[in-house]
Amino acid sequence: MAQLLPLLVLAVSLAWPASCKPLPVLVPVTKDPATLLYTIPFHYGADLVVDTAGPLVWSTCQRGHLPAEFPCNSPTCRLANAFHAPSCRARGCGRDTRKDRTCTAYPYNPVTGACAAGDLVHTRFVANTTDGIHPVSQVSVRALAACAPSRLLKSLPRGASGVAGLAGSGLALPAQAFARALKAQGAQGGPVARPVMPVPPFELCYDTQSLANTRIGYLVPGVTLTLGGGTNWTMNGLSSMVDLRPGTACLAFARMEGVKAGDRSAPAVLVGGFQMENTVLEFDVAKKRLGFVRLPFFTQCGHFNFTKTGY
Repeated sequence: MAQLLPLLVLAVSLAWPASCKPLPVLVPVTKDPATLLYTIPFHYGADLVVDTAGPLVWSTCQRGHLPAEFPCNSPTCRLANAFHAPSCRARGCGRDTRKDRTCTAYPYNPVTGACAAGDLVHTRFVANTTDGIHPVSQVSVRALAACAPSRLLKSLPRGASGVAGLAGSGLALPAQAFARALKAQGAQGGPVARPVMPVPPFELCYDTQSLANTRIGYLVPGVTLTLGGGTNWTMNGLSSMVDLRPGTACLAFARMEGVKAGDRSAPAVLVGGFQMENTVLEFDVAKKRLGFVRLPFFTQCGHFNFTKTGY
């Protein structure tokens, strides 16, 4: 059964009255046990896969989408055209640059690397605001998304209808800043690391019976990500080692396939959902700043109240 994990979204780009104080928006996140990908409810039953590196929101557009008209030379359309995978051949901004006011975007599957061309459309993001303890009210935010063919859903969780990009792009899920807290999963182990056959895509795997286990995961050296300004994000065994099959744990880092060293068009590092579990992250898109804090021991994000009737 899929596990519910909380996602707190702060200061989402909503049209709040000037006299009102913006409330954070709360979205439940489901971790799919088959693919280990995260999904969020986006629009009246449509679940989208969370892609922290994705520049677009896209779905198969089966219902509830409003036509969007953007001239090819409009800033919005130019932004939509700016993001496409290297394997995706851009065909331009629309079918007829002089008469057609449709704008073409290039949705991308972060798992398979497949891409497609699709029209940019209006849709809605539906979620609840929160006072930090309980849900307050439902909000419906008009957003832009790209339509994609159903073949682009390959290898995504069953029932998912697209991807919600959360990168620092103007066409990612509309947000000024958001915070996310993901519930962690337990680890197993016992005491002198003995390597075993690697499990793709990971290259370093060990026999769990040869690993000492502590309250912060397997007893392994910390992995430190050095950020701008000298700030360090150190990951202990809970975040750096993943159990893939009985008796085998792997270092949870993989090479970025298809990316050449020094390619400035690609991110240098992608931090996955596994490393974010039980860590509160605040992405300030406007200031291009990341804040993070590890939750105290024995504190779980999954205990957050998502129901209005819970109080």
